[in-house]
Amino acid sequence: MAADTDSEISTDSNYTVAASVVESDIPDPPADTLGWENGVWANATLSIDQSNGINQTELKAVVARTMARVETVRGIEFDRTPPVRVIYQQQQRNETDEQNYSETYRTQLNTQYESLFLINQSQNAVESRRVLFGSGVSAYYSPESRDVTMISPNASVLQIQEGVLSQELFHAQQDNQFTLPWVETIEERNTRNGYVEGDANYVQNLYEQRCTDEWDETCYRPERSASPQLSGLNDGMHRLFRQPYESGYAFVRERHQQQGWKAVNTLYENPPASTEQIIHPAAYREDEPTSLTITDTSSEAWKPLKNRRKGGERVTSSVGEAGLYVSMVSPAMEMSEPGYIIPRENHLIGGFRDAVQLGYNHSVTAGWDGDRLLPYVTSEGDKTGYIYKTRWDSHSDAKAFHRAYRKLLAYHDANAIDGRANTYRIPQQDGFTDAFYVERNGSQVRVVNAPTVDALQAVARGAAPSANESQTVEPWQQPEQKWQTAVPGRTSDFSAAADGMLHLATLNGTIRAVNETTGTAVWTHQLNEGIIATPAVVNGTAYVGTTQSTVIALDGQTGAVQWQKNMSGSFIGTPRVENNTVYVGSTRSRVAALNATTGEKQWIQSTDGPVTASLKVTNSHVLANSRDSVSAFNQSTGKTAWNMTVNGSVLTAPMVEDEMVYAASFNGQNRSSQIHAVDAVGGERRWRQKVNGTVSSLTEVTATRVYAVKRGVTSGATTLLSFNRQHGSQHWQVTLNESVSTVSVSPTGTVYAGTSGGQLHAIDVDSGEYRFTNDIGGSVTRQLVVSNNTLYVGSDAGLLMALNGSTGDRQWTFVTNGLLPITPIATDEQVYAQTGKSIYSLESADKGGDSEVNNRDETPSETTPNSAEQTQTPSSTDTDSETDSPASTDVDNSTPSTDDNGPGLGLVTVAVALLAVTLVSVLKGRH
Repeated sequence: MAADTDSEISTDSNYTVAASVVESDIPDPPADTLGWENGVWANATLSIDQSNGINQTELKAVVARTMARVETVRGIEFDRTPPVRVIYQQQQRNETDEQNYSETYRTQLNTQYESLFLINQSQNAVESRRVLFGSGVSAYYSPESRDVTMISPNASVLQIQEGVLSQELFHAQQDNQFTLPWVETIEERNTRNGYVEGDANYVQNLYEQRCTDEWDETCYRPERSASPQLSGLNDGMHRLFRQPYESGYAFVRERHQQQGWKAVNTLYENPPASTEQIIHPAAYREDEPTSLTITDTSSEAWKPLKNRRKGGERVTSSVGEAGLYVSMVSPAMEMSEPGYIIPRENHLIGGFRDAVQLGYNHSVTAGWDGDRLLPYVTSEGDKTGYIYKTRWDSHSDAKAFHRAYRKLLAYHDANAIDGRANTYRIPQQDGFTDAFYVERNGSQVRVVNAPTVDALQAVARGAAPSANESQTVEPWQQPEQKWQTAVPGRTSDFSAAADGMLHLATLNGTIRAVNETTGTAVWTHQLNEGIIATPAVVNGTAYVGTTQSTVIALDGQTGAVQWQKNMSGSFIGTPRVENNTVYVGSTRSRVAALNATTGEKQWIQSTDGPVTASLKVTNSHVLANSRDSVSAFNQSTGKTAWNMTVNGSVLTAPMVEDEMVYAASFNGQNRSSQIHAVDAVGGERRWRQKVNGTVSSLTEVTATRVYAVKRGVTSGATTLLSFNRQHGSQHWQVTLNESVSTVSVSPTGTVYAGTSGGQLHAIDVDSGEYRFTNDIGGSVTRQLVVSNNTLYVGSDAGLLMALNGSTGDRQWTFVTNGLLPITPIATDEQVYAQTGKSIYSLESADKGGDSEVNNRDETPSETTPNSAEQTQTPSSTDTDSETDSPASTDVDNSTPSTDDNGPGLGLVTVAVALLAVTLVSVLKGRH
């Protein structure tokens, strides 16, 4: 039937469906009942064709039947018929653009998103919001007018998507049946929408499932004829807006599947108190957030932002765990690398058709207990600043967030301010240029922001104090710096030292060779493809694999291209070169062998899954792990020599020692792991050891021992395990308070374990007893260097320390001028400090000698395995005060590493909107 020609159509709240548009139905019931509305049953067939649009008479019939179907799905009776209108996308954009916002609201919104490092000072949060609501939604319910607005997916004729309509009609009934709280902050909105939108989206998903089952071919599901115009929509705002639709859906689904609709209805009577309780369902009604206040101590030049419409009340806000998660994952979403603070894969958890696509749970933000943001403005002019206070469940949670926040500053190229404690400044070229004072006090972290360092103290009295001289590094404690050279972009991994040069690769595809003696760049090759692994330098040639399917060989001395091969998939690991052959594994489930001189393909073999780690090479075989197996391929022919399949997943690359192969697997069903030892030649199993918990990695294999790190099933405690290499019996286990980031074994019989909490533990190889523990001042980076009984250890706080390997005594400390993590690299007589932006040449503490990087040769004699488990727990007491003043804070002077009240927004199809935003995020990069 031809549609009306108006720019919109609508229904009223009282009508009976015309018989002319009902093809088949059963008689009306004697009284209103579930599954029947306005003269139409849920299973009725309508004689409506939307190809030429839909008119008012047809719309009434579709609305009535959709209401009846929602009743069938959700089990609640509609007690009113909400008016429904259908408009074009352009009209929705026009109506959104016509909305006015006060200057106070604009300042508040801009400050909120600036404080999360999502929208910078050159951008406009209000305009991004206009795009979100003008083009990023496909329908909405208005609690003010109590009607539903549907945006046509077709730009030429008015059409409706029945599944989206089901959600909006249910929103109308939610508003009519339940008491929905008034919200003002982002955290309050996302908390309420977690169960309101979670419920409605879950209803829509169940509705859509029936459209492919009992209502097959009767649901109206027109394809979108034009992509939404999302230019100007900020990625971070979109991700934060989506949180209740994603986490809330999972929260409601779990509750319904376990306890039924009655349990879902109780959410409206006893609603969650925070996004934390939505993201972590076990915290619902158990972990109540702490309400925070901020005392104003500003000077006359600054004042808190106030709302004139509310009698001059201070404007404060909260973004919750969800907001902080989006802030911390944003670097990984902006850069085409696996992750920076929170990995990209932690956020992108679903497939294309999965109901839940985005996750918001990570240890960096999981300990959230409360937050409060207070914007400031200058008494004269238009400068802004803010105080942002967060509260955490424990001191360790606060430490984790404090470290992560400093990494976020480092990502924006912040530098520490000399002579000021915990004070940093982001330079002019970054859109977030400002000064920051960051202090941790017990379980609280406070950030003070202002345009200049001097203004920090004007915003908050006592901010940016003079540095405590006892915290500084004396000149005699610092190593001699021979040279410093800038890196052309962020380095992807460690540099490779060979032939008198350091060879490095950057995330944006730059490969460079630096003279070890002078620090000058010898050559640079720009590939313009992502690189996330260390180059392999063998026999004067540098070999590199990229994330865009390229393997390239460059002359190590000149940088000239010797050959370049385009293949399939991304290359995540460092190429392996043996016997004039380059071996590479790709994410397209392939292992290939190339001639090292010409690049000619010698053989290629399929694996059981993506190869996401560097290959290992034995005397005769090439080893690759993928999903649930470890495979060995003949070096010469590529034929499969053997394949070890495990009951679970192989999490990390295998390790090789003396023609034995060691691998760890994890079974998610019984939450246990196994360590496997097999013969490298024939693949025969030598031994297998079961471990309760998740073995995240085999960290070291030496002549006599196998070392592994596991995380407990329920406690989450991290344990370092030592096994006999020959027969697999356990020697000892040491339980640590924090996750282990790196392990190295020295020839003097010491195991060094660095943790994410900044502890460096030295453990006796034979007994498992502690020799010493040292606080490194930041999360230990993932490479330790041992040279002549000197241990070089770096941290994400921009510190590199040289420690006596036997006693832990500090020999010197090197402090960089950036917040980026620092990693040691050593040659025979030289030690280098590498950050994401620079490489420094330093005088070694041992004045020469052979260096050991994650050394694998052990000299202590083998001891009889101890059948009893030995557990050692280091003593660690956190004495930080819980109060705000006096501020007994962590002093780290290194430079680190309108309202939204109405529920009922139907988002544009995730496959269109989210995918588009994700692609933009991946492509745009940082520089």
